[in-house]
Amino acid sequence: MEKRGQGIQFNWIFVIVAGALFLIFFAFFSVRYIDLEQSKENGKIVRALDSSILGAKGISQYKVFGEDFSDFVLEYNCERLYINEDQFIESSSIIFVEDKSEGPFSMWSQDYEKPYLVDTVVYLWNFDLKFYFSGVSEEFMDEIPNELKITSEGNADVLVYFGGAEPNPNKKVIAFNGNQIWYVNEDKYFNYNGDNVFVYGAMFSSPDVFECSKNYLEERKNSLKELYIKKAQYFGSKCAEYGQIIGALRDDNINSIISLNEALDNHGCEVIY
Repeated sequence: MEKRGQGIQFNWIFVIVAGALFLIFFAFFSVRYIDLEQSKENGKIVRALDSSILGAKGISQYKVFGEDFSDFVLEYNCERLYINEDQFIESSSIIFVEDKSEGPFSMWSQDYEKPYLVDTVVYLWNFDLKFYFSGVSEEFMDEIPNELKITSEGNADVLVYFGGAEPNPNKKVIAFNGNQIWYVNEDKYFNYNGDNVFVYGAMFSSPDVFECSKNYLEERKNSLKELYIKKAQYFGSKCAEYGQIIGALRDDNINSIISLNEALDNHGCEVIY
């Protein structure tokens, strides 16, 4: 009788242990399945984002990305775009965005010309962000897409000042004064040449992303400038304007570059761009 009781007790222990192991295995499998499905979804989002960025570079435009996906977080380090710290793509596009932000996103692409096309930059920002502007020019506001949410200083998430500004721990604060861009809360300064593309870039990106994207854009501009100078030197003996346009290119004199390039075309000479 005692042995029979011990056998029943052993059977119950075996059932409990086996059941516990089964539950652990099932829970582990369920977690792995959920992780796998989430990773597949992350991959779907990042591929769609890459396609959307490349499509935006085809023409200056505004659109919204990510409304069809569940909540996701985008991280960017100037080389890779990560979704939910999981799937990523390497991007050669010049993108201005916060180093970490939640979707869905507004997306705006804009040609950067000097006056030759340097590149089409892409701005990304959280769809719900609200902006406030002080001291900006009419030209500056005319370039901004109508869909950008503009509100009062108290209700805005991002404050943009042309002139002085004060830190605000609850908002992003950007100030532009002369040839400097100032991230006020971080107390970081960047020199810039007055082109609005960098002002917009600072509005939408964190300091580190802004710095590297700005550097990439300036490197591309300088590479193209040297290429066009060499082209003008190659054709130099055929039209007088080639010598003049070399100087205009070196000085980044946009009006002179445009007029001299048109003069080359009028005289039947090879245009520079």
